[in-house]
Amino acid sequence: MNVKEFREALEQFLKNIPYSNGEKYRQAWNAINAAAAPEHVPTMTSDGMNDQMECSCGWKSRGYWDGADYAEKEWRDHVADDMGILPRKCPCGKEYLPADGGQACHKLLPIEK
Repeated sequence: MNVKEFREALEQFLKNIPYSNGEKYRQAWNAINAAAAPEHVPTMTSDGMNDQMECSCGWKSRGYWDGADYAEKEWRDHVADDMGILPRKCPCGKEYLPADGGQACHKLLPIEK
């Protein structure tokens, strides 16, 4: 799992999702997969028209009726969140990116009785 490579591959993929060019799409998708491996390897499972993505870490997307692209997006978000690329929020509302060394500036503690 390479955070830097995954972030770069994901940014390139999202800038120009090449659905109309099958070869370009496959190259972009392969770059994302290579950066996520070996911890996160996707497998598309389909039962008729019900599409679902499963990850080698045990995570599963929701099932989508004829929605392989939605399941793929859910997997990309899962990996990005695990790598700390997706913004998280501190209890005060400030956003931070764990991948860039960011962390919550406040901590919620249970009230003791």
